[in-house]
Amino acid sequence: MKDDGRRMIGLNQPIINSSFGYFQPTVTTDEQIKSNLKHLLLTNRGERIMHSNFGCDIYKTLFENIDNLDTPFESLIDRIHDQASLWMPYIILQDVKITIDEYNDNKINLSVKYSTYGNKEDNLDVAIVVA
Repeated sequence: MKDDGRRMIGLNQPIINSSFGYFQPTVTTDEQIKSNLKHLLLTNRGERIMHSNFGCDIYKTLFENIDNLDTPFESLIDRIHDQASLWMPYIILQDVKITIDEYNDNKINLSVKYSTYGNKEDNLDVAIVVA
């Protein structure tokens, strides 16, 4: 492995076989923030040991009855905002959009627009397939 002088900050997701082994590192703060946000979104409450309130419960929400068809994911969007402000206070969520895929009813697309306190804006898109 060649040392190019870069410092590793954390681990990226998904776990893939890279030149560093199965745990691909992140080398910039922006990469790590995006990875942390993805972990927060895709984790269900109770999955993290010693942090039972960490996570957004997206999968649990997908199997709930939809009461209001005009805003079916309103409670999930509120939960994402609450969890991000609690666990990731170094980012500001600008917009969260959840849409059902037009070609596959078993897939939702989650788009999160956020900014860091340095006013750098970024976007995270996650596709979630319910089998």
